[in-house]
Formats: sequence, structure tokens, C-alpha cells
Amino acid sequence: SRAALFRPCAMAPTAPADDSDDEDGGRRRPAGPPVPSDGWEAVSAPVVFKDLRLRIKRPPPGQAGQSEPPEGRYRPKYGVMHRSHCVVHLQRLGGRSGEEAFEFILGETSGFARPLPDTLQGAGLAAKGETWSPPKSSDTVVVPRWVTEGVIALGSSASAEFEPVLQDSDEAGGLFGQCRLTLLAATPAQDLLGDGGVLIRVLEEPKEGDSGPKPRDLARVCASWRVWFARSNELLLSIGALAQGESAASGREFTIDESGLMVAMEMALKELRPGSRACVRISQEWASGALTPEGNPSLRGAAIWVELILHSVQNEPGPGEHGSASAALEFALTKKQQGNASLALLTGADIGRAARRYEAGIDVLEAVLPEGHSLRSSSSSSRTKAASGPVASEGDLPSVEEALTALRLNAGQAELKRCRWKEAAEHCSVVLRAAEGHGKARFRRGLARAELGDLVGAAEDLRRALAASPGDVAARRELARVEALRKERKAEERGTFGGLFEKMRQKDEAREQREEARRKAEEEQEAKRKKEEQEKKREQARKDAEEKRKREAEEAAAKEAAAKEAA
Repeated sequence: SRAALFRPCAMAPTAPADDSDDEDGGRRRPAGPPVPSDGWEAVSAPVVFKDLRLRIKRPPPGQAGQSEPPEGRYRPKYGVMHRSHCVVHLQRLGGRSGEEAFEFILGETSGFARPLPDTLQGAGLAAKGETWSPPKSSDTVVVPRWVTEGVIALGSSASAEFEPVLQDSDEAGGLFGQCRLTLLAATPAQDLLGDGGVLIRVLEEPKEGDSGPKPRDLARVCASWRVWFARSNELLLSIGALAQGESAASGREFTIDESGLMVAMEMALKELRPGSRACVRISQEWASGALTPEGNPSLRGAAIWVELILHSVQNEPGPGEHGSASAALEFALTKKQQGNASLALLTGADIGRAARRYEAGIDVLEAVLPEGHSLRSSSSSSRTKAASGPVASEGDLPSVEEALTALRLNAGQAELKRCRWKEAAEHCSVVLRAAEGHGKARFRRGLARAELGDLVGAAEDLRRALAASPGDVAARRELARVEALRKERKAEERGTFGGLFEKMRQKDEAREQREEARRKAEEEQEAKRKKEEQEKKREQARKDAEEKRKREAEEAAAKEAAAKEAA
């Protein structure tokens, strides 16, 4: 019975994601040791719940459930942002009777009961084009932890038997005795925030040849959606056509990131292509905001299900997509104005919107800069690096550089207001690479460095900012604050380490004194050696001169004697 297998559960906790994903973005179990003669083998290296110890018995080759899947068929995966949606069937074996079918997200410990299929072959998800409705909260069931590991362990098999290594143990993950697990269906699902708060699953892909680009910020889109309360399954809102083939005229047109629509719903729309249909699960932490672009009705802290269909998308031109550098410059200046307008509103959402406008202008202008230009960031977006559009001429380059510098500085200011210190420092560093003495860039990078804990670098930047603008009161005030923080840090270090640094300094001085004494002794010995060598050379020279004088005297005497004898 269902009651014997599961109990109702109101929450769906998610296991921590493994850091190492395979090439498809999901985690798969490595091949295990050879299969024993009785057919049972250990499930090695659990992927999600690391403490489980299970054994698996796969059907013999050729038996139902052991056939290889068709080429390209999706297999369940578990990754940081990839959580497969699975429909499974469980059947107790041995003396424990009972069976159950349910759907769940890999790694979660609750799911929803499904009707038992008449046949286990081909059962599971609704057929293409069928109406979708959210699962009922009354059908919520606990999903034993071992089921997640069992689904991953199936690999290419559709079904297998499982048993715990130790009965009545936490290592069994809720498995008692032997149980046959059959995977009825599996589809990809994306955990957009990595915390289970916004999870999207595509129900229907675009028709062949009708696919287009995903929406970006400020894309003009036409979409339809329905919203249900997750707790009561009450339909709260329905806008537009919700099935392919129906007219999209009743869909709602609006601009992404400029409307009042809930952030989580806009995030989900950005994952779709025109013609796609998807369901979205939004937790109460993220289900805050308006359900329409106009801002009404609005929710605050109520978990919801959403069905979305994206009819059409019209994106703004991206990096390299403008016809000329002049057009790119005009676009970037418009982004600057939009960013300034959002930044002036001073709300968290508007400051983030301002940063995105500045970034859009930066990406477009970086794409028209010559290769290797100092204002091109090493961390440019992938779209900027891949862009191959017009390049600014020598006549346009000064205007492009001026606009790009202003956008970088404004983006740095927006990041400071968002407390994203690293990003703010990076924007200012790019400006300083091209203009080392830029006072505003020095000041803002100094603020960011101070918050990052680099007080030495912050003080240097603020001194350079003061040198560029001696009357800047804000720079002088911040420099005084940073210097005070440096003194406090030194005092804390002295107090924390109880004079350790002073002792280390004394040891260093003593070592230096010993080194100095050794050097002096060596120098004195070298000077003495050289003096002795010089004395020896002088003595040898004196002896050589004396011997030479004697030889010359002897030679002169011999010559004189020879002359007398000849006479």
C-alpha cells in the first residue's frame, strides 16, 4: 500500500550537488567491479547521498528491462544546475508486497504519487500537446534517498533489483528488503539558482525549423502563462494561449527586465526559445513580485507553479551585430542613459538593472575596439569575444574610448552600491590601464579595495586620487578612514599575537647584526690579506732591484777589466 511505502511530506529538501559533472553537465556513476556469480553487485561511489550502501541485480541480457536505450535517449543526471525529473515504479519483492509509482527531482526527498501504469513500457510523461496541470499537494509522498542512487545506478538499464548491504541501517537510505526499481521516464530540469528555488522543465520544444534565440535583457517578447498556488492547486491567473497551434494574439507583449514581472518568471523565460512550453516550480522564497508586466496582481512569499509558453522574441542587437561603429556608439550611449536613470532610483532591483545596462553598452563598444586595445577587458563576455563586426576607425576611436571609460566608471559605481567590490575594482582597473592617473577611477577602486581588505592598495589609490584632485574632500575623508583602519589592524595584530611580531622583529635585527659582523670580519681579513700581498710584492720588487743593481755593477766591472787588459 502507499501508506506502507511513503508518508506525506510538505517539503522537498535538495541534496548538495557534487562538484564534478560529466561532459553533459550531470553526474554519472563510474563502472563498478565484475558482477558476482549470483548477479548481485555493490553500488559503488554514491553520487548524491554519499553514506548509502546498496547492492544491485540487473536483469540478464535479453530480458525485459536490460535492452540498450535508443541512440540519443536522455539518461538521468545529477549536477550543480542539472536535476533530472524522473517517473519511477517501485515493487516490493519477497515477503513484502506493494507497489507505487511517483515522480520526483533527483536529489530531492519528496515527490508526487502517480497512477499505477497498466504497462511499465512507455509509461510516464504526458504526450506532446497534452494539457499540463501541476501535481496535487495532497499527492505529496516521501521519496527514500536510495531511489535517487538507484536511478543513477541503472545506467542504460530500464529496471533492476536493489537491496541494502545492511538491513535496518541508515546506510540503506529507507530501503527494506529487496525492491525492483523501474524508470518509466526521465527529462532534463534546470535548477536556475542552484538551491531548488526556481526549477524549470521544458514540456514541449519548438517545432522543427521554428526555433529562434533565447531572450536577453530588454528583449521584446510575447508570452502566455498560467499560475497556480502550490499549496492548494488553485488556478490564480491565466494569460494568453497555452498550447502550440493556438493563436499567439492573446499572448502578452512586454520587455524583459523593464516590466514589473516577477524576477523568477523572467529568469525562466530567458531559458526558453520561441515555441517552447515549460513548467516552473518557484519556492516561497523566490515567489515574490508581480504576476503580470503591469505589476498586478502581486505575490509575496507564496510558493507557486507556472506554465509558460514563449511565442516570439525580438532581441536588441548584441556585440558585433551593429552595422557600423557609429551605430554601436549610439546604442552604448543609450544604454548609459538608461543605466543612469535606473541608478538614480536607488532601489536594489534598479541598481542591478543599471549595472546590466552599463554592461550591455560595454560589451557592444569593446566589440568595435581594435584587437589588443587597453580598454578591452581580459574578462570580456563570451559574446564580445565571439563578435566579428565593424571596427572603429581612427576618427571614431576617441569617442568610443570616452564613452567606454564613462560606462566603466558608472558600472563600477553601480557595483559599489551593490556591494560587489571585486567587480567594481575590475571595472576601474581597466580604466586605469589606459589612464593611470584617472582620479575618479582611483577613488572608486580605492573604495572597493578597502572593502576587500586590501588597505595598502586602497591607501595608494586614494593618495593618487588626491594627487589628481587635491580639493576632493571625499577622497581625503576616505584616505583618513583607511589609514585609521590600518592602525587598528596593526594594533589588533599586536594584541592578538601578544608581541609575537615584536619578537620576530628583534630576531630579524639580531640576525642582521650577526650578518653585519660576519661581513665586517670577512672584509677585515680580506683587507689584511691584500696588505700582506702588497708588502710581499714591495719586498720582492726591492730584492729584484738590488739583484739588478748588483748584476749591472758586476757587468760594469767586468767590462772595465776587459778594457784594461786589452790596453
